[in-house]
Amino acid sequence: MEQRMALYLQDKHDIRYELEVAQYAEQQGFSEIWQADTRLARDCVVMMSALLTHTFRLRIGSGVLPIYTRNPAVIAATWSTMWELGGLTPEGESRVMLGLGAWWEPIASRVGAGRRKPLQAMRENIEAIRALFTMQEVTYEGEFVHLDRVRLDVAYGDAGLRDIPI
Repeated sequence: MEQRMALYLQDKHDIRYELEVAQYAEQQGFSEIWQADTRLARDCVVMMSALLTHTFRLRIGSGVLPIYTRNPAVIAATWSTMWELGGLTPEGESRVMLGLGAWWEPIASRVGAGRRKPLQAMRENIEAIRALFTMQEVTYEGEFVHLDRVRLDVAYGDAGLRDIPI
């Protein structure tokens, strides 16, 4: 197995500088960049999209996206879009990776996110998102996740399976 070497980016530097750092890391053989979405600073989706357009081989992941800020269908559609934007690595792997988390205190309660049974909520989100990545119609009835005949609607481009690691 090839050694993985990654950077973890937060919001400690100017955005343009972080994009330059990503390009330099790619040139130096890094395999991944994980973009923070840990507090109310920079949105990982925006930053991941920028990183995908400024690099060509690096895999880009969220470290980590809180499950309480978006529903599983929106998360799946967002990562499907970034999957299209980033394409595949030369080895044929998805350039995007989805890191999910149950958020943290005190931010979650300050914005009204009820973190009741976070393990169960995480399990349901992961199961629903994986099902949506199959590009099939999904019905899911859990305690926290409810999907009624939901399907990712890709009108243009590749409508095939999204092999995005979670």
